[in-house]
Amino acid sequence: MDISTAKEEPNVEANRNAEKASKTARQVPVYLAAFALLAAISFNLSAPLGVHTWLGIGYILTSFIGLLVSSLLLWHDVDAHNCMWLICIKAVRS
Repeated sequence: MDISTAKEEPNVEANRNAEKASKTARQVPVYLAAFALLAAISFNLSAPLGVHTWLGIGYILTSFIGLLVSSLLLWHDVDAHNCMWLICIKAVRS
């Protein structure tokens, strides 16, 4: 066995930092969406409570749920027709 050459990845620390930064960047949209939802609901709750307030909160929640569902359906449709994804699955299975 030849142990004279290093088998480690070059720039390990730099690559780890880049991975942490990309992981944090991927989580930002989720936090922004949650903040927007909570801000809209809290704005509605700052008004005097009544039927209109609860209708507004219901509308915000159903709109947000519709946005999530339509995003997931679109994501699924795009992935279903992604040829590279199918090629990777066939390569793993064989």
